[in-house]
Amino acid sequence: MENFNMQELLSLDNIQGSAEGEEMVVYEKLELIPVVSNPKDRQEDLESDYTKAREIANFQTQMLMDMAQIALHNAKNSDSPRHVEVFTGLMNQLTASNMAMMKIHKEMKEITDEKTTTGNDDKPKCNSGMNIENATVFVGSPTELMQQRGSAYDTKPVIDSTAEDVTDVERTDSE
Repeated sequence: MENFNMQELLSLDNIQGSAEGEEMVVYEKLELIPVVSNPKDRQEDLESDYTKAREIANFQTQMLMDMAQIALHNAKNSDSPRHVEVFTGLMNQLTASNMAMMKIHKEMKEITDEKTTTGNDDKPKCNSGMNIENATVFVGSPTELMQQRGSAYDTKPVIDSTAEDVTDVERTDSE
């Protein structure tokens, strides 16, 4: 215990980056920037998001390709199967990145294509999912509709029956 030197223990001389002349890299704090959204005109948002997604996918592909070249060099010059495994993993990630890029293109095309179908070549139909081909549609004024169907304030005929009548009818129908 006599050789216990507190100054030597507190010295930072043996720590990497603490010697004089070496600069420590201090990264700036990440500040998240709020996204400006345009719900009324989505075309601007769509183009901006497409550009950003495409740019990120391209950067990712470039970084993966650079790392794959280094990993391939290491795998060729080493007898370790781990280097080959790392290279194979990077190639799988590169393939997934390329597939994501193609998916971005496909989805952008699906979003921007106007989908219309035609029953006849000269008459386009809207593909809204509603079919009114066989529906009954009233064409007229609200006054005419009230004359035809009656007002909500008018008395309607009441069906006079008991619960037993209803159950008898249900039993007869099921038999």
